[in-house]
Amino acid sequence: MIDSMKKLLVEKYWKNIGDSVELEEKQAQMKVSITGLPNKGLKISIPAGGKVHTAMIENKEGYKKSCDYLLLIPCENFTDVYFIEMKKTLRSEEGSIQQIRSTIPVWDYLASMVKIRFSEKSIIKKHFVVIANKTGKQKTRFRSRYEYKSAGNKFRVIHSLKEIPFKELRCRNPS
Repeated sequence: MIDSMKKLLVEKYWKNIGDSVELEEKQAQMKVSITGLPNKGLKISIPAGGKVHTAMIENKEGYKKSCDYLLLIPCENFTDVYFIEMKKTLRSEEGSIQQIRSTIPVWDYLASMVKIRFSEKSIIKKHFVVIANKTGKQKTRFRSRYEYKSAGNKFRVIHSLKEIPFKELRCRNPS
């Protein structure tokens, strides 16, 4: 899946990753390192402003919003895909997860292109993650995490300042 995805995507939107990866949200002036990745993978940077969405879609109700990153981690018989949204301030879970939800069809399209073009038959497991530095006006002093369920999907919400161990990204029962 990963090699085929690299062939499909424009090179400036992906980067190989090793046992750690740095994620940056420039608008929020936020950087977070994900450490302890189990396998080499791929980081996909999603273009801001709905540029991955087709021009046919109306930009009402956040249809063109997207999350910040996709991390693809190869596993033995499947590929884990982590949808990551970074927020300097988490005002509500629902507002943050909407950007992830809007990226799911984009991922499904990319995965279907890989399947068609490269005859891939990969099993994909999706994980949804929101990383925030603050909640409301309160700055995070320590890392915490919890799961938030919405529309049948589980989202991992992590409050963190600089570094997150990879094992904290995964929900107990992924979507």
